[in-house]
Amino acid sequence: MDTKIALIALSALITAGCQTEETTENKQPVEVVENSATESSEAYIPSDRAEQKAYALGSTVAIRMSMELEQSAEIGVEIDKNYVLQGITDTLTGSSLITPAASTELLEELTEDIASAVAQLEKEAGLQ
Repeated sequence: MDTKIALIALSALITAGCQTEETTENKQPVEVVENSATESSEAYIPSDRAEQKAYALGSTVAIRMSMELEQSAEIGVEIDKNYVLQGITDTLTGSSLITPAASTELLEELTEDIASAVAQLEKEAGLQ
């Protein structure tokens, strides 16, 4: 995917994730919620504002991605989140298993799969 397009998409995700009425006036580090992940010795626990911003970005991307995966599953297009996560991890660490061109081709095919599933559901519902 073109770097410009990726940055635009990331900006859109960030902006969409920030649509809230609440503001933090003092902009101090926020309290970290204890859970099973924070008990792991390998977990990154955000302690300062910059780390918390990075964590919030990751959390927002994950929420949006989870919603997309759920919506795809609802129309019959199953996407294994383990491979999604592995693709993200590999790409962020510079060890992607596929080329950008292959990624584009596969995502175009996935888009076609989703469009076909939607068309089939519309046909079954008598909307076409």
